Amino acid sequence: MAQCKPCRAEPSAAEGTESAADPPRSEPGPMRIALLVRSLVSGGTERQVALLAAGLAARGHDCTILTFYAAPSAPSLPGVRIVHLGKRSRWDVAGFVLRLWRALRDSDPQVLYALLPIPNLLAVLARIGRPRLKIVLGLRASALELRRYDTLSRLAFYAEERLARWANAVIVNSEAGRRHARERGIPEELLTVVRNGVDLDRFRPTARAARASLTDNPGAVLVGMVARWDPMKDHRTFARALALVHDRAPEVAGIVAGDVPPPAREELTRLARGAPLRWRGWQDDMPALYAGLDLLCVPSAWGEGSSNAIAEAMACGIPCVATDIGDNAMLIGDTGRVAAPGDPQALAEAILEFAGMEPALRAELGRRARARIAALCSTDAMVENTLAVFAQLWCR
Repeated sequence: MAQCKPCRAEPSAAEGTESAADPPRSEPGPMRIALLVRSLVSGGTERQVALLAAGLAARGHDCTILTFYAAPSAPSLPGVRIVHLGKRSRWDVAGFVLRLWRALRDSDPQVLYALLPIPNLLAVLARIGRPRLKIVLGLRASALELRRYDTLSRLAFYAEERLARWANAVIVNSEAGRRHARERGIPEELLTVVRNGVDLDRFRPTARAARASLTDNPGAVLVGMVARWDPMKDHRTFARALALVHDRAPEVAGIVAGDVPPPAREELTRLARGAPLRWRGWQDDMPALYAGLDLLCVPSAWGEGSSNAIAEAMACGIPCVATDIGDNAMLIGDTGRVAAPGDPQALAEAILEFAGMEPALRAELGRRARARIAALCSTDAMVENTLAVFAQLWCR
């Protein structure tokens, strides 16, 4: 059994938001830790899992990532085992659960940390066969509009809500997420805020070489949206805002990165009413994409906890405009602008304010944005705060 060095008091909300400037903490001895996630594709949660696993391994912990599905290009994570459980479809249940239990038997973790509803449910159920296994659940969203999702997603959410009290700890990545978890009935004593981490060496201001692949207009003002195709991300409000911006500032062009399907692209192009709009799909080199932008826009309608896209763009020196959802306003501070959700006119006005700025002023906001995110979202703080939660489980 892992030993605490020394046994610490329960992490507080303040500790969950500490910056890289805070003094280092005492860490637990080497632990066997498994992380359970759907896959290691390019989404925000998946990037957080990869960052956390790398940080755990670098600190001498035995770390295994268990994924439902194999990713086309998994990240290289020295010292981390990646086990693909070979889930074939959403109906592959019995065989998949058996493979999960076998993987847990083989890796023999002391702590299982799951992220997102389905992995969270499976983690709680894993205690049936391994009662000494410590279970930590990861909640990544704030208030979701469940009526906009399918029946299986809604059932998973409700089941997660009821089973969460059987976990040993629950990690949320935002204060908004903590408030929402309390409203869902998850006990306060289980909750700890651990903010997302950003790899500041990877996400940093760089030469804008990618800009040539984004536009052939040297005078364009490029506004990017980086998001999966999901109702909460509200691509439609982004397209409508671009249409309003185009009427007054035709030099502004939109760039959308993510898994937007062709029929949705056609709809969004119509909503943009002639505003330039380009599609990039998921990018392996996200820092280069951010570096090619003048502004990042996050128009989410609901559900955001702590936006990875905002933090990554700010780390690259790119100012942001976002809706006032989750912890977006706290992340951005005075380095960008926040608009009401679902309001294309308000979003357009915020974009136009940046489009009309002198480049030197946008650059200064970018420098301030990087400094702010370095203080709020360092990888070291994320790893150490997560380890503090794991260590406390052995002190109870």
